[in-house]
Amino acid sequence: MLKFRSWKAVFLLSFIVPISLLVTFRLTGLLHGPVAIAENTVLDVIMWEAERPDTPSQPLNIMDGVYLDSLYEKEIKLAQWTLVADYDPSSMEYSGLPEVILNFNLTASTPKGFIHSINLTAEEKNYAYAWVDYLQDLLLGEEYRPRNLTITDFQDCHTGLNQSAFIHLTSVSYPSEVSFWISIRWLFYGPYNQTHVLDVTSEVIYYNGTVYKRVVQPFQLKFGPDDNNSPETAMEIHQGRYTGLYLGNNIDTVDYYKIYLNQGQKAKIYINGPWSPPPIFNVFVYDAEKKLVIEITEPREYHTIEFVSNSTGYWTIELRIVDIWGYYYMEING
Repeated sequence: MLKFRSWKAVFLLSFIVPISLLVTFRLTGLLHGPVAIAENTVLDVIMWEAERPDTPSQPLNIMDGVYLDSLYEKEIKLAQWTLVADYDPSSMEYSGLPEVILNFNLTASTPKGFIHSINLTAEEKNYAYAWVDYLQDLLLGEEYRPRNLTITDFQDCHTGLNQSAFIHLTSVSYPSEVSFWISIRWLFYGPYNQTHVLDVTSEVIYYNGTVYKRVVQPFQLKFGPDDNNSPETAMEIHQGRYTGLYLGNNIDTVDYYKIYLNQGQKAKIYINGPWSPPPIFNVFVYDAEKKLVIEITEPREYHTIEFVSNSTGYWTIELRIVDIWGYYYMEING
């Protein structure tokens, strides 16, 4: 079924790891000598999850043009985004395999010191055979060439599980600002009920005038089967925001979610379809005893539900399509 279940902007805990004794760190293919990294900062993981269609004949271009972005501003300003540029469910070039094209863009600047180097890796982790490669030919245009950077090494992945594609770039003439753009091709070798996971990670090393530091930004993209079409297979959700869920047509007529609540706990759930066209749907909420307690049958593309839990356990939320189809997002606050 065509439904892109959750581009989840899930934010895991950021952490900074100071290293009292400088640890020598060498990036293979990047540096002629070791660089001492005084501090590693690992940013929140930005996650996107989408449901794969059951057949390659279903229309999929509605997902094109959506991106995940990240902005970090401290000693270094680091802006980057990963764009889902295209999804071809049956690539003619690759024997009918589903193909995803991702565009990755990064800009880094620091008022003191300089940008030293950038490392970008892309790794398929959930299937025995993976194909991930960088589309070097798209870098030929002047507007897409790395600025104040040179590519020193890269490797595509056409092999197996846990094999990484990577690209290393080093700075030119100690620049205070750098940028680059590149496309990534990701092929699915698994069946339509197979979940594929791609981890894209950027590492930026910079010098702040005193020591070298590194900032790491992980992105994770996941394609999995449609498996939340009944109360028994409801997708568990937590407080936070879930984006890019899909509902509509005869392809995906209903989605179920479950959330664990304690008795007396307040819950506010906001559901909206900001993308065009938005799905028009009704909402039903069932308590921990599976009794229908909230029923909203006014068909529209957004709903706000507020209630106080009268029992402890899993509450179920049902979204039932009425008209049109498209993406929606869900935001849950306690």
